[in-house]
Amino acid sequence: MLWCRKCGVAVTEPLIVQETLIHDELDGQPVEKFNIPYCPSCFSDLDDADRCACGEWKARDSDWCQECLEIRNETVQHCINEIRVQRKMELNTDQIRELMMTYFE
Repeated sequence: MLWCRKCGVAVTEPLIVQETLIHDELDGQPVEKFNIPYCPSCFSDLDDADRCACGEWKARDSDWCQECLEIRNETVQHCINEIRVQRKMELNTDQIRELMMTYFE
């Protein structure tokens, strides 16, 4: 499976472009041919894809897929807002973040 960073999606059917490299430095000028995959939507280079812990596709060098990151962001923001409401906004964002991190210690 391949991954398009620009589109942020897994690509199952890439556009394949054959590139040729001619070795002028060798007698007879041998030729190498490479099949280069490109995104069929935006024509960007593609990287290898990998599975997130949740099973969705993601970039190989990312720890989490975009959906997991969005769920995390929404959940953390909900917690920050809930703490603000419960504490009647007596804590700033840094203090709330510090408070939340103590949960994981």
